[in-house]
Amino acid sequence: MIPLLPAATLAAAQIDTLNRETTAFLRAQLARAYALIADAADPQSVLDALGTSSESAIRAYAALFGALDSIGQSEGLAPPTFEIFAPNGDGTVTYTAPPVIEEPAPEEPPVTEEPPAP
Repeated sequence: MIPLLPAATLAAAQIDTLNRETTAFLRAQLARAYALIADAADPQSVLDALGTSSESAIRAYAALFGALDSIGQSEGLAPPTFEIFAPNGDGTVTYTAPPVIEEPAPEEPPVTEEPPAP
């Protein structure tokens, strides 16, 4: 006869599975939603097409990011920033491109002079 697991053990296993699946789903959806705007040729046009729904979309992203961050699951996701996605108060959002951070040029190795040959 196969032993039966206690109901509490089964419930705990189901909760663990639901937590993993929900976290993975939220991470994937947030990454996709961010990419649809940030990777667009003209991010402002996407926000304009959302119209007065754009603020709620940005705020939903921020809230869900915060939830994932609170359980240590936000790594690799773009954090919400209202400096880039600025709500206008009428439900619309203005996009401001983030500053481009230029990497410094690598330093040239010092030139050492060879001693003259005898």
